[in-house]
Amino acid sequence: MNAIARNLGWRRAWPDIAAFTVVAAILAVVVLWPAAALFAGALFAGALFAGDLGAQAGAGDSTSATLPDLAPAATTAWPLLARSLAWSVGASAVGTLLGWAAARRVSSWQSGAWRGVAASVLVLPIALPPWLLYAGIWLSIGPGTAIGDFAARADAAPSLRAAALAVALVAWSTAPAFAIFLARGAASARDRANLLLDGAGLVARARAAFASDGRLLLVAMLATSAFLLCETAIFDLALVPTYGFEIRSLEALGASPRTLVAAALPAIALAALAVAAIPLLAGRLGQHGMRARGGGACAPSTGSRGHASRSMASRFSAVALLAALACVAVPVALFLRALSAIPRAGDFFLLHGEALRNTLSVAAVAAVVVTAVALLLRVALASRVGMARRGGLALAALAAVASLVPGALVAKATALGYNRDATAFIYDTPAVVAVVLCVRALLIAAAVSVALEGASHRTARANRALDGESLRARWLGLRGELALVALAALPLSFAWSLGELTASSRVLPPGFEWIATDILNAIHFQRPETVLLGASALVVVAVCAAALLAAVLGRFASRVARAAPASLALVALAVLPLTGCGGSQSSGADADAPTLAGREGGAPGEFDAPIVSSPLEVVRTLSGVGRGRGQFNGPRVLAIDAESGSTWVIDKDGRAQCFDRAGVVVEEWRMPSTKSGKPVGASIAPDGTFVVADTHEYRIAAHARDGALLWTIGSYGLEDGQFIYPTDIAFAPDGRMFVAEYGSNDRIQVFSRERQLLYKFGAFGDGDGQFMRPQAMAYDAERDELYIVDAGNHRVQVLTGDGEFRRSLGSPGRDAGQFAHPLGIVLEIDGEPLSSRDAGVLGRGSGLGAGSGTGPRPAPGRRTIVVAEHGNHRVQRLDGATGEPLAMAGGLGAGGGRLKYPWALEYAGRDADGAPLFAVCDHANSRIVFFRFPYTP
Repeated sequence: MNAIARNLGWRRAWPDIAAFTVVAAILAVVVLWPAAALFAGALFAGALFAGDLGAQAGAGDSTSATLPDLAPAATTAWPLLARSLAWSVGASAVGTLLGWAAARRVSSWQSGAWRGVAASVLVLPIALPPWLLYAGIWLSIGPGTAIGDFAARADAAPSLRAAALAVALVAWSTAPAFAIFLARGAASARDRANLLLDGAGLVARARAAFASDGRLLLVAMLATSAFLLCETAIFDLALVPTYGFEIRSLEALGASPRTLVAAALPAIALAALAVAAIPLLAGRLGQHGMRARGGGACAPSTGSRGHASRSMASRFSAVALLAALACVAVPVALFLRALSAIPRAGDFFLLHGEALRNTLSVAAVAAVVVTAVALLLRVALASRVGMARRGGLALAALAAVASLVPGALVAKATALGYNRDATAFIYDTPAVVAVVLCVRALLIAAAVSVALEGASHRTARANRALDGESLRARWLGLRGELALVALAALPLSFAWSLGELTASSRVLPPGFEWIATDILNAIHFQRPETVLLGASALVVVAVCAAALLAAVLGRFASRVARAAPASLALVALAVLPLTGCGGSQSSGADADAPTLAGREGGAPGEFDAPIVSSPLEVVRTLSGVGRGRGQFNGPRVLAIDAESGSTWVIDKDGRAQCFDRAGVVVEEWRMPSTKSGKPVGASIAPDGTFVVADTHEYRIAAHARDGALLWTIGSYGLEDGQFIYPTDIAFAPDGRMFVAEYGSNDRIQVFSRERQLLYKFGAFGDGDGQFMRPQAMAYDAERDELYIVDAGNHRVQVLTGDGEFRRSLGSPGRDAGQFAHPLGIVLEIDGEPLSSRDAGVLGRGSGLGAGSGTGPRPAPGRRTIVVAEHGNHRVQRLDGATGEPLAMAGGLGAGGGRLKYPWALEYAGRDADGAPLFAVCDHANSRIVFFRFPYTP
């Protein structure tokens, strides 16, 4: 400090030192302290938080979770990593080459307007999550479309998913490379012009281009591969198990810091290598010129041969540009086409408006902080004070590595660092989400500031020195570059924060809604209207960010020819964390329906979720997070034989378990096929058979207790007796079987006792007798009324057994008597629940006689329904005739009596006192909750 004061004086040095100090303080808060907590836990904690897992173990959890249950076996870990590297390296290689060729073509255009349009389109994926690109494709080619129908009938749905995944990954990978090489387009265009004047042929020019850009291409591919290696959301949606899955699954299933850090070491090493490789790979690019290409060695090619080679090169670059444009424009165009045909758009803002407002506000805070870091780093890097300049470079490298590590580690580190009494004001509020978003976006700040410093010409730096070292002089000298920093960093970090998922979803305070979580859940649960409307906000912001970035690149390109290439290479990293390692709690065993519930703890209803004053009156639970016997990984299918006491559960791994009355597992097996997805519903037939709506295998399947397949109904298709996505089964006493389905076939099909189609009714829509995902059913034989949970329309419709509309109960919303994605239903007659085995007749198969002594009896009394709401995290009782709300319990939380994304609801027999019991799939808490719900006439 004394040396600084002697040479420059404190008044001239303090702005640089202050900028460095503020950035160091911010990184200490959001990066260093959580990282220290994580590595301290890794060094001193055991392999698992055994106490935490043991506390979650329920009556049926006779085996505690062990590391083999959570982590992939050694025999499968390396093939999984190899597959992940193949996807990430392959997609990044193709995308980088396309972006490189497209940028060289666009940079040669004379028209600034067309160059700006092309640049805006091709950099658009930078501001979009990769999973959104995939969703835009899949919603237009999946089952129910001509392409999807063909693939499903040919048993090629997994291949179609893989193709959509490849296009989305390549589209996203194209954008970073395009941005890099468009920025250095002035140098590239001049070099091409020189070669053409020399008459160089196609091969010579290609060799020269690779000699000029090869190292930078390697940097771009390495950095993009590092990001894709730990990306999970897009692979999750495509049902492709990857290395990122396992890291995300380990964190979700309760692995210790030691286990997480050990599993993530390859990703951490690749992230560090990507940052360290920039100066190593690009250090000599500054002398790339004609000497690097051996200009004199390029044999001239004149006449018709030279003209032919130029024509061939032009065609090649044009094809590359068209391919790059198609990779980006097609998913976005498909997305916009689907957006134009959405019914009930108003429901989105009613149910997800708070999530959208929360996301916009917190993302704005994070973007402001990241932009401030970028501005301060730029000031520090422009300093003539060696300590500030070197310190700024070190802080930029730290920020880059922190942003590239797997998001699961960021979430775990933040929880370990801030889940303390002294920092509860951060951890128990949305501030913790802003902290995580800042970490995931810090690379933007580092890359933009360092790249601009590298692009700053010596003359500009000398002119700033001549202007003096006063604060005003520094401001006047840097204000143009600071404006560029703000224009690049602010929209990019804001757009990215809107779509970040992995880390933010794990630290969300209870009750704090987040739009990216809602969108990704909707993708998994086949709610396209939520996906399209929610993602439209991301697209609008992304388009604005892309336009601003294209403008900055245009300004940047005129100066980059003189830049230090190693600094320019950081632009490759600037866009890589723009969606985090998005994902779910799904593992490699299943990518179909992630549990996106956020973290534990906190007060239910603290923020935006409906406040429910009464928790469930819990009698017992079956719980335990894991893949061991008696444990669950996101249960969502529940069927209970109230007569025998058997409880069937299928979780999102496709694993079926049967528990006896005491909660002991008596059978365990996996669904015969899960390559396309997992079941979402099941019922107990009147004869006691376990009948499963094998949703993504397009059939109804009956299983014996040991899992043996007894019979099936249906195949893929839109014709009578065929299914797209069957969801539930209900039975009538005359042997009829009602099957609900959605997709392009939102309808009810009715089969005979011999499993022959009798008739059908319903269609997709929001009118009377129309459905948007009929999810669950209950039949009243006395009145011939079928209660149908119309999940997408947020209501319960009552129709006759042959499809005549009677009435509709409920409406979209958060208040009593309103619904948000109801998924489960139980019908009550005078307060006595019916089970699926009852076949619509009170006491027929429910064991009512054994419990109360009343036996089967006529059913002239009052009808009520008990409904489980996935979106409102609660259970409601309503009058079955009027829809009047009668009772409510549950509420968002992880504690006793609280729920997170409940799914199926069943009547579970009677307790020791003869009172009716209900059971609900508490999906995100990975447990089955048995509870009383007293009926008041």
